Amino acid sequence: MKEQKFQQFLIESFRDGVCKRELRLSSKEAEWLRLYYPQASLVKTGTQQQKTWYEVRLNHGRKKTTP
Repeated sequence: MKEQKFQQFLIESFRDGVCKRELRLSSKEAEWLRLYYPQASLVKTGTQQQKTWYEVRLNHGRKKTTP
């Protein structure tokens, strides 16, 4: 998934006050999530093909990526 498309996916996944989700992410996507949300908690819950299931909890605001 391209980085910009992944950012939109995260925004949609955590809208309306949702702060906990189970997401299936590639290693690159997990790395991007940690970059955008440095306070997020990612706990591996399983694997499927080339992606891993994570329980993702957003604890604080998103890191600014544009001025």
